[in-house]
Amino acid sequence: MMTESEKILPLVKDFLEGKRVIDLGCGEKKIVPWAIGVDDCSESTIAKPDVVAKVGATDKEALVARLGALGLPGLGGWPVVFSSHTLEHLREPVGENLWWWWSLVARKGRLVLCVPDETLYVYAPQAPKARNPAHKHFLTMDTMRWHWEQVTGANILSCSRKEYSILFVVEKQ
Repeated sequence: MMTESEKILPLVKDFLEGKRVIDLGCGEKKIVPWAIGVDDCSESTIAKPDVVAKVGATDKEALVARLGALGLPGLGGWPVVFSSHTLEHLREPVGENLWWWWSLVARKGRLVLCVPDETLYVYAPQAPKARNPAHKHFLTMDTMRWHWEQVTGANILSCSRKEYSILFVVEKQ
């Protein structure tokens, strides 16, 4: 079965090629082999040596400390910050998470984010209106645009749909 990241790889590969990438909430497979994987210590990722920061995507202090210990960039040091189908699972407010992830992006760098459009996402085919109970936030194209404007004030370079997902690419000036 394809991961959500694998489904959108053709759409984002050009943004990732030749760049240092941090993949927040990478799960079992990073978006590209050269990405630095960040995930919590769930059973599926704890044994994976390529997930270098075994912390949650919102555990700011632990992540910055782990990256520093590995000689990797921290705040404002990443040419590409990538996350796919993670934001909707986090307890913290959407804007708080976007602000934190945006703070990792280097000047002229990009935040590449994929989230489900809850108006198209079907959790259970037998009950099409049922929501995924693991989703803490109801995200749509409009709500995500609003959050981007509130938090970053940056221009959205690209916004597209792939099946039930919304893909955003935002560049930091």
